[in-house]
Amino acid sequence: MAFLWLLVGLAAVSGTYLLFGDTVDPWPGLQAAEMVAVMYFLVLSIFTMRKPFPKKARIVAAILTLLFAGSGLFFSKTFEKTTRWQKGQLLTILDIIHTGILTSEMPEPLLATLDSYHKQRSRKTVGQVFREIVPDAAVGKDIHKREYEGDSLHIYLAALSADQVVLVGQPSWGSGKDPWFKNFNGKTGLQQLRATLTAKGVTYESDN
Repeated sequence: MAFLWLLVGLAAVSGTYLLFGDTVDPWPGLQAAEMVAVMYFLVLSIFTMRKPFPKKARIVAAILTLLFAGSGLFFSKTFEKTTRWQKGQLLTILDIIHTGILTSEMPEPLLATLDSYHKQRSRKTVGQVFREIVPDAAVGKDIHKREYEGDSLHIYLAALSADQVVLVGQPSWGSGKDPWFKNFNGKTGLQQLRATLTAKGVTYESDN
């Protein structure tokens, strides 16, 4: 009988977790499995402490069972809140790091273009000068030069005309402000910065 109770408990808890679990966010599955485990524990306690156990012993056992189950759920909920807070803090730090790297690398070809444009003696356009600075540039192409194997940043040439050059920078992972934002390369929810070059200078803005 004890072995049967064990099998039923394991099957109920495991099945609930698999039904409600998520590879990205495991907490919904864990919470559902915890509720099933608590109900199973209560039923098992009531079954185990049935007559001929004295009534007082059954009441004490029921109270202890409720206290144990309640404390377990409380600590689980507290741990979930702490984990989510830590995740949020790490993502915030990651966004700051990505922003710093992108804002330091995106201006390089644009400022070089602006400098050459104003120093030139001919009448080449901003777009023509940019093509001289970045010869292999093409709209939609990632022009970021990776300095190491794990470099996951992307800098795309979003637009190129005679009077304007637009670069879009984004990391390969992380999250921006809007999780449903459509990034330039087709991905969703990533941080994205935009730098626009004209003859007057370079402007920066955050897309997400």
